[in-house]
Amino acid sequence: MKTLVLQLGVVFDYNTTYYVTIVPENDQGVATGDCTEYSFTTEQDPSVTVDCSLGPVNTNFCYDRGETTEYVYTSSDGTNLNLVINSGQVENNWDEFIVLDSDGTELYNGYGASGDISGLNFQSSGDQITIQIQADGSVSCQSSSNISSIDLTVSCATC
Repeated sequence: MKTLVLQLGVVFDYNTTYYVTIVPENDQGVATGDCTEYSFTTEQDPSVTVDCSLGPVNTNFCYDRGETTEYVYTSSDGTNLNLVINSGQVENNWDEFIVLDSDGTELYNGYGASGDISGLNFQSSGDQITIQIQADGSVSCQSSSNISSIDLTVSCATC
């Protein structure tokens, strides 16, 4: 058995399902019969613009196990940003909640109060703030009713 890794020079759209059928070919020609179709879905666009003239942006999401979920918030006018975690949980001691400042420095890396990240709040030093959840392969918000979705608000720091 041979393993083939194929890298395509294709830029895929965010949040899109693609279908791929692999058709083997050798010096005898193209394979006949049923070839299996595979599919995959690309992630959602992690970039979110906070339009300071319109007000705060609210995001509610449920992360999945074994993945890094990321949202990058950028203010429309260069203003610093405020991030408030209204409610939500991560798996305590396993799924890190990370907040990065505009320059990439880490503002927070942890699990809140035993996994409850409600009430955490941060302000960026520039026009961008990033949140990440680095989930391990066991439980997550999508796989467990014991871990609630994360609801957060990002607003422009006008004062």
